Amino acid sequence: MANSGSYSAYCVQNGEPAPGPYPADVNAWMTYGPFDLSNATDAKMDFSYWNQSEPDCDYLYWMASSDGENFNGYYTSGYQADWQSETLEPERLCG
Repeated sequence: MANSGSYSAYCVQNGEPAPGPYPADVNAWMTYGPFDLSNATDAKMDFSYWNQSEPDCDYLYWMASSDGENFNGYYTSGYQADWQSETLEPERLCG
């Protein structure tokens, strides 16, 4: 699937219209769900991202949680010059 567009997720309410700038030393989260997977035999999430962040200072995380409080997952930092594809498979995170 081809990805395109120039939209950005902006999750900081600092009075500045998107895309910012982000204030210094901010920690922001966006969550989606919860999903009831109690009757599922398998689950995964496929998605694409294009990250532009300060290397080794700003991070993009993608995670899963079974209780809504404790999250496990992966992250990236820096600038990706194109769309990246990723898969989040909860069984790899929670064992």
